[in-house]
Amino acid sequence: METKPANFKDGFKKTLTLDSNAIEEIYAPTINAVEELVQKQIDSHAAKGKKFDYIFLVGGFAESKLLQTSIEKRFGSIVKQTKEPIRSVISGGVILGRKPELIRYDI
Repeated sequence: METKPANFKDGFKKTLTLDSNAIEEIYAPTINAVEELVQKQIDSHAAKGKKFDYIFLVGGFAESKLLQTSIEKRFGSIVKQTKEPIRSVISGGVILGRKPELIRYDI
């Protein structure tokens, strides 16, 4: 990663300006790790003769356009995004707690 001095502006709050390439480099290891975890789940199910119809991106990091783009590029049209990724996790937890029989299987 190319090192450049941070652009700090005077004012009440200090700001750090990074270009998009720097942001992509910062997040690349995490996005790669997420991709590998998804791939392991797909491979694990394929070994059992099963396949995924969809991959849903949920949780806070699912709001990242970098993650969305990367996952969609690697796994294609089976990737779906919820309108409220954080709420999906909360709702799923509540459903599991109140009606665990609705969950077919936990991966």
